[in-house]
Amino acid sequence: MYRFLIILFLTVTLIGCKENATQEIENAISESNVTDTIVNEYDFPDVYLTFKEKDTLLFIDNEAFHLKFTVEIDTLKHLLKTESYLYEGKNYKQKYKGYNATLTIMLIDKSDDTIFNTILTKNDFEDILDGEALTRSEIYLPVLLDYLETFESFAFSLNFMIPDSDVGAKCLLLINRKGELIENTLNNLFGVGDCSSVIEIPSHQKFILTCQKIINADGTHVELSDKNAWQVGTKLINDNTILAVQEFNDSTQMPNAKLIDNYGNTLKQFIYKGYYNTLDFVVPIHFDPHSQNYFLLDEKMKQAVVINKNQPLSLYAVDFAKMNPFNDDKNAGELVFEMELEYTHYTFAFDTLKNTFRKRKD
Repeated sequence: MYRFLIILFLTVTLIGCKENATQEIENAISESNVTDTIVNEYDFPDVYLTFKEKDTLLFIDNEAFHLKFTVEIDTLKHLLKTESYLYEGKNYKQKYKGYNATLTIMLIDKSDDTIFNTILTKNDFEDILDGEALTRSEIYLPVLLDYLETFESFAFSLNFMIPDSDVGAKCLLLINRKGELIENTLNNLFGVGDCSSVIEIPSHQKFILTCQKIINADGTHVELSDKNAWQVGTKLINDNTILAVQEFNDSTQMPNAKLIDNYGNTLKQFIYKGYYNTLDFVVPIHFDPHSQNYFLLDEKMKQAVVINKNQPLSLYAVDFAKMNPFNDDKNAGELVFEMELEYTHYTFAFDTLKNTFRKRKD
């Protein structure tokens, strides 16, 4: 019996030691996780104006309408977001604090009757904005891009900006004539090295071009960026042709610039390295309405790419080495234009008859 009690005491003691050791290990792991997690907290932003409004007159089928916009920031409605991610073996946790806001878009006819009254809040943008842009930003008043018969909808651009910063986002909204939000998509982020192209609509209005995707009136969407490439910029060359420039995630020398149609089909592709990044990507491009040429400057490859609006697939490149010096002595038939880069300034003289360049680097 005495031996049994000793064994029982030792067993209980060992179990207790094991439990203590297990608890100590768990505590150590927990402490290690806390130590390896870097927490950044961002407090509520300053708010300078809590209410904004404007009124826009437009005509649809020769009938006058008013679009009335209001934006109201409610400092009593807090918006909190936490985002976690792993970077270089360390855990990061970002905690953002901000205020919710209400956006109202009203369509009013000539009899002062309300056709629709659409109300959106920041919660409607949770799926397309990151935590910082969502919580800490102010919503600007929307800009009406156009009423699109092909979509039977109003197209708006909408900016979110964090006060006293260059950080924010631009979104595209489509609201139909019933006041229903049928499209809400991100065009680009500001101040974080993102694509910086504007939203463009061709004259036939069969699609809308954003930085990230093509939205067709038939309901199909074409994503322009993927896991292998970062979207640098887009440009509508003509009603049926789009220039899309990407940056690959590796050092590949594959063509990264493409001329595509509105369904993403590649019409022509080439290597272009002339973009650069300040707060966002910049693609230096100049359009001359007289010659209908786009001039795409590529300082890294020391050349200029010429894309004609009416014959874009006949694009060609001219090396800097083949350009004679330009000394303000403009010749007959020459087009003179300037292009500003991050650190350099160029003046070009383009002979519209011979398709030749002269240049000066300032």
